[in-house]
Amino acid sequence: HARLSAALARALRQDLSPRGIELESIALALESHQLGWDALDASPKLSAQRYPLDCFEAPWSIQIAAWRATSDAVDARDDLPAQARLLVSIHGMHLSNEISRPGEGPRRFDPLDMRRMFE
Repeated sequence: HARLSAALARALRQDLSPRGIELESIALALESHQLGWDALDASPKLSAQRYPLDCFEAPWSIQIAAWRATSDAVDARDDLPAQARLLVSIHGMHLSNEISRPGEGPRRFDPLDMRRMFE
């Protein structure tokens, strides 16, 4: 879905950047935001029904490893502009916020609280 999302963003060519982020940076971030899942997708863990686990079904240990690999892969790419790296990083921060949610139910992500989350 990462490559498809990037292709759709490029094909639409609409202004997806109300805050001044260039469309190509958005497309590159979309394209790169799941690089760490490639190795897992090559030999996926299976559910009880024998289907490959997706990113929402996988246990946190698998998800954390995949997002760490994504971060490392993005860091290794010299061709990504700073805006694309930042967008992938924010995506990772959102996911790390999900890890800390209380057991009673999902905690909603509040983009206005980004500074506290980052710190």
